[in-house]
Parts: sequence; structure tokens; C-alpha cells
Amino acid sequence: MARPVYHVLSTLPVAWWAGRRWGPLAAFAALVGGVGIDIDHLLDYALVRRTRQANQLVVPLHGWEYPLALLGLLASGAVARWPQPAMAGAPARRVPWPPWEILVVVLTVAWTMHLALDSATNGPRQAKFYSLLYRLRWAFRVRHRGWHEEFDLHGWAEQEHQPWWQYLY
Repeated sequence: MARPVYHVLSTLPVAWWAGRRWGPLAAFAALVGGVGIDIDHLLDYALVRRTRQANQLVVPLHGWEYPLALLGLLASGAVARWPQPAMAGAPARRVPWPPWEILVVVLTVAWTMHLALDSATNGPRQAKFYSLLYRLRWAFRVRHRGWHEEFDLHGWAEQEHQPWWQYLY
């Protein structure tokens, strides 16, 4: 299973390169796309703790639809029409703002890498399970859509007194 530490390790080279090429905001966009989307696991955590049913997988940010939508925005030229801020930050520490197109491309690449790593390491290893629309069609009930009982979908829900940082590794 792709734990956050693996997403960090796979995203750091992209973030480093984007940061060197276009500045810290581009590096931040890479980290958001490559690691930050895992924040949606908190929703699953809360749902499983509340309902005590571990047969659903919601993770709303884990969907191929998002990178595809970002690519569509890029291809349509919509991103190029977004207003461009001149600088971000306090006057003494102004950070140049890269073009929106750069930020969206970096975000899209990192997001795609995250989903590809999840698809390659989590079960079942089929890209369709990382389609939000596919999971929505089945009301997020994944057990009958190829995720078998032996796969530890929400095993952490059974562990009552584990420190939060244990799930990073």
C-alpha cells in the first residue's frame, strides 16, 4: 500500500525541480498534488469511525477526473485567461508568481503520479478504482467491485490505540 512516505519520496524530485525552475509556489503545487490530496483520507477515517462499516472507499480527491479536468482547462486556454498576481508575500520577501499554466501543469503531473502510484500498489491494481465517478456509481461500496475482503481496506479502523504517525510508514 502506498503510504504517505512513498508519496513524499516520489514527489520530492518533482517539487525540487519545479522549485528550482519556477520558484517555491511551483514546488508547493507539486507537494499539494503529490501528497496533499491524501488529506481526503480523513473523511474515510471519520466515516469508518462513525459508522463502523469498512466497506466503502470515498477519498473524494482520488479521482482521475481531476487531472483530466486540469488538462482540459489547459487545453481550452481557460487557465491562460486567469488573472496573474504580480507578487505574493510581504514586501520585504516578495516571491515571484509563476504563470498559472506552470502551476497547473506541475499540480497535474504530481496528482497523476500520486494516482498512478496508488493504482500500482493498492488493490485491486486497476485504474478504474481511482475514478471518482466509478466509485460514485457503486455508492462508494468497493467490496463488491473488486476490492476483496483479504485486502486491508480500512484495517486501521480496528486498531484503537495507535499513534497517528504510525500510518505514515
